[in-house]
Amino acid sequence: MTSPAEDVVRRQPAATDPVVGEPAGDSVTGGDPDKRRVGSAGAALFVVSLLAVAVNLRPALTSVGPLLPEIRSDDLGLGISVTQAGVLSTAPLLFFALGAPLAPRLARRFGLERTILAVLVVVALTLTVRPWGGIALLLLGTGVAAGAIAVANVLVPALIRRDLPRRTMPMMGAYSVTLALGATLAAGITVPVSEWLGGWRWALASWGLLAAAALALWAPRGTSRSRADLGTATARQLWRQPLAWQVATYLGTQSVGFYCMVAWLPTIARESGMTATESGLLLSTSILVGAASGLLVPVLSSRARNQQVSAAGMVLFILAGLLGLALAPAAAPWLWAVLLGIGQGGTFPLALSLIVLRSRTAADVPGLSAMAHTVGYLMAAAGPLVMAAIRESSGSWTPALVFVVGVASGQLVLGLFAGRSRYVGGGGT
Repeated sequence: MTSPAEDVVRRQPAATDPVVGEPAGDSVTGGDPDKRRVGSAGAALFVVSLLAVAVNLRPALTSVGPLLPEIRSDDLGLGISVTQAGVLSTAPLLFFALGAPLAPRLARRFGLERTILAVLVVVALTLTVRPWGGIALLLLGTGVAAGAIAVANVLVPALIRRDLPRRTMPMMGAYSVTLALGATLAAGITVPVSEWLGGWRWALASWGLLAAAALALWAPRGTSRSRADLGTATARQLWRQPLAWQVATYLGTQSVGFYCMVAWLPTIARESGMTATESGLLLSTSILVGAASGLLVPVLSSRARNQQVSAAGMVLFILAGLLGLALAPAAAPWLWAVLLGIGQGGTFPLALSLIVLRSRTAADVPGLSAMAHTVGYLMAAAGPLVMAAIRESSGSWTPALVFVVGVASGQLVLGLFAGRSRYVGGGGT
């Protein structure tokens, strides 16, 4: 049992959380950690360069789904089955889970900035090379890019919390919206780009150029030699804390639903009568609609006493969209996509925000982030493959969508637990 005063302390993050490895105050800047860390003149450039990184953390995955029929075809593609296509959608998520635990170690050794620079190098190279071979190279290139992206997934929230401690939640909202923008662009324009450039291989390779542009923008920050204090003792303790598992599995159930839709919504739409371009636009519309809720939900929920209403309530939109898609896919596909977008667009940034909100200090963020991404993407990796297996055995997408409905129902329950005002870390619940 805790006293009322202790409960208040548990619910309210300190406004003066220290920047990792540095004192909280600063005589030159009047104690404002934001100004002290990035400088008023460099703050805008820091935000722009960070968002340039963010926009590259999803095209490696969302560019593939709209092109799966072309990739599967025997004449111009690789001649693969539905199950093999499911493996292509699942492999990146396995690499997400494998890459996430490496992030704190890499950042501790090389620093946050230089590690993210290395991520951009790997992403630019692998996206450029992966289409120009058989299925093995496509799988390997996508997987390696996903492993590198997983490192950035873990470290960017820590970088935001460290360098912008008083603007963390608005920046997390902007970061998640930029992730959605990158996913939307890749889902929406990859098919037209393939038609313009003359094939799916050129369309996939073209996303390496976007990563190269971000690499050039981030390069000046990548020269930093600073190390990161990432609280290794606390990170080891997280695996024994129920709240950490609740946050991790909330991210996992959200990711299962999202990546199932990224992988198979365009195919479901095409089998319901849409063209290839329309199905890609359907997915991009779903992701783009989620941008508004993705920008607002983290900020609004951070001002509430807890995040239970937001974490559980947004899942209702997902359930409505999934049920509509399962029962009447051709009746109102754009409505189902919008409902999915609102729900998934709101729950993903909220899941990322819970990592920050449930951490006592900036040093706790990478440990919880690594755990959440590892557990979450191990769960998510099974989603597209299970959907493909159900579809192939039943001959219909309806049973496969019922599976996703069950996952979303679990996400709703987890939101009630992960959304409570508690902290992980030393003495966490």
